[in-house]
Amino acid sequence: MSAHKRLQAGIGKVCCGCHQFKPWSDFQPTTKRGDGHSAYCSHCHAIRCRGYYRAHAEQIRKSKKGRRKPKLRIAAKEVPRHKLQSAVRCGGIQKPATCQGCEKPKSPRELHGHHKDYSKPLEVIWLCASCHAAEHRKYEDRPAAPAQGGEK
Repeated sequence: MSAHKRLQAGIGKVCCGCHQFKPWSDFQPTTKRGDGHSAYCSHCHAIRCRGYYRAHAEQIRKSKKGRRKPKLRIAAKEVPRHKLQSAVRCGGIQKPATCQGCEKPKSPRELHGHHKDYSKPLEVIWLCASCHAAEHRKYEDRPAAPAQGGEK
């Protein structure tokens, strides 16, 4: 069976790099091509990527230097937040029907739990987004919560 007939049969396709007929599993999926698979098999694609990197290594290194690293969340805040989410999900804590800041009726999805003390993870006040932001603006000068686990 010729490569063209195998392609029509849906068995695979010919790689543009090595020009060999290969099964679909050897090609990376992509939405950019009509058949839904890369033009190059995985092996040829890796060779092309290495070659591109070697040819443009200096440009790539320079562009990576300027990228900002993502901010890591403070673990001392993460643990209480997860405990609260779990308690709400399991039904241990019920969200009120109104914001405790502006007293306006809100749906449970619109209310955020605000911790005044992270050592008490289930003690929160329920605020709408605007009241929650205003509450955080009040405490911008407050020192950050200490990291859990103690200092080494």
